[in-house]
Amino acid sequence: MKTIKSYLTIDLQYKEMVSKYTYIDGIVSIILYTLIMGVYYIMGVIYDTKNLYLGNQINIILSIICIAYVLFRGHKMCSIGFSKKNFGKSLFMGLVAGGIILLIQLLSGVIA
Repeated sequence: MKTIKSYLTIDLQYKEMVSKYTYIDGIVSIILYTLIMGVYYIMGVIYDTKNLYLGNQINIILSIICIAYVLFRGHKMCSIGFSKKNFGKSLFMGLVAGGIILLIQLLSGVIA
């Protein structure tokens, strides 16, 4: 259990970096969240009415917007999770989560 807790602890460098965020960063993050939810709603309406899935393109565009915001504000990329230090940990967690999702998708197809 101690290993799991140490694996999921907050990095002190990340905690220090996040403490530098300002009121403006909070307001902009709420605006970005609202924009993302609005875009996903519109994407759902388009999918429902025209049977056109735009998920991949929209997710790439929204990712670019978030990365551009971080660079524009002068923050470091590791503030949104891009760092050499935690690359292995992030890759492992992504593969585990992706594997679970893939397993659920495959099992639901077999059961149906």
